[in-house]
Parts: sequence; C-alpha cells; structure tokens
Amino acid sequence: GEFDPAAYIGEITIAIPEFIAISLASQLTAVLKQYAPGVILSISSETDSVEVELADVVLDFAIDIQKEISSDIGTRDLAIFSPSIWMRTGHPLAEKAAVTLDEILAYPFVQYYLLISKRVSARTDARFDRALRELGRMRKKAMVTNQLMTAIETVCRTDSLMVAAKFGSGMEHELYSIVSKSYPDDLPHEGTIPLVLLQHKRTMGSPIHRWLSEKIVDLARAMDEV
Repeated sequence: GEFDPAAYIGEITIAIPEFIAISLASQLTAVLKQYAPGVILSISSETDSVEVELADVVLDFAIDIQKEISSDIGTRDLAIFSPSIWMRTGHPLAEKAAVTLDEILAYPFVQYYLLISKRVSARTDARFDRALRELGRMRKKAMVTNQLMTAIETVCRTDSLMVAAKFGSGMEHELYSIVSKSYPDDLPHEGTIPLVLLQHKRTMGSPIHRWLSEKIVDLARAMDEV
C-alpha cells in the first residue's frame, strides 16, 4: 500500500556539517512535525567515518562535499556553495571592494572545518592551504576549530579572517557583524563546491528513507536558491 509518513514511529540519524545544519535542521524538523510527527531526528556533525557509519547503519544519511566514495553509498546532488573570506565589520579590509592575497595573508586566520570532522588539528590542510602551497605561500593560523559559533565569535572580536561559505539563510550577516569578500583574483581556487546527500544503498528501498531523502533534497535546493 501507499506509505503514510504520519504512521511511522522511529529515529533517523543524520550527520550534517554545522554550518549547513543551522539552516537546514530547523526547517526539516518543521516538515516532520507536520507530516511525520513520530520521527525523531538525531543530528550530529562529528563522525570517525561517514562511509563506515552509513554501512553499519549508525547513520541513515549524511551531507558532505562531493568526493570519491564507496559504490555501496548512493549520492544525490543537493546544493552548490561558493567559498569566501569572512571578516568583522570594521576590519581594516572591510571597506575594500576587493582584497588581494598579500592583504589577507597579513592577518591570522581562524581555520574552521566546514566538513564533518571528529577531531581538528593545525597540521591538517584545508583546500585553502593546498592552494597557497602551490604558490609557495602559507597563512598564519590563530585558531583551528570545528565549532561554528566559536569561529564566528572569534572573527567578530578580532582581526582574524576565516574561509567560509554562504548556505541558506545568511545567518552570519543577520546575527553577526560579518563582511564577506570574494577570494583574491591572484589565488587560484575552485569557484564552487557541491554538496551531496549520502545514503547506503541498503536503505534506498525503505519507504521512510525514500520519503525523507526527497524532503531533504527539496529543502536544500530551495535554500540554495535564496
């Protein structure tokens, strides 16, 4: 018979990077309250291995940046975001129409882990670090963290910069005095980064997983268009 999400009772676990979860999780919860009130969401931004936990059914879904992954994991395109340089309102570079590589490297950075991560280390390179190394350059790091609010508060209270991205509601501009700048023209980089929804193939025949994956995709794509 036809699946009725309102009759389903159970827990769904999702790993979502925090900067996405802030915009997406509340909207997804509202959808569930309306159509599937028996579903409890368990959302985290930390995991030892997305692939392993999807395979072991520790996770039902994960949202991550598109990359090579096991053939047992199905992917669906969600959204595309563009990286940028964040700084506080009042920062010495805030009024400039565009910033150069020399200008931003004069300031320390808060390295925020955009992706799902269990632990953080200053020794771990981000895409930004690898792009700099190809130019024979490197940045100064003031802090390394996977806590979004900690990173934003530090940027707002110091002259530190942060490589981040816009997704969804633009919370960083609405709630904080954040100014974002495009990457410097003299720094080669990927202009866009695609997000995907990950799900183990064994759950693709499950009615609740099929229904919920459609809701996640619809919400994420709608937010990407904002």
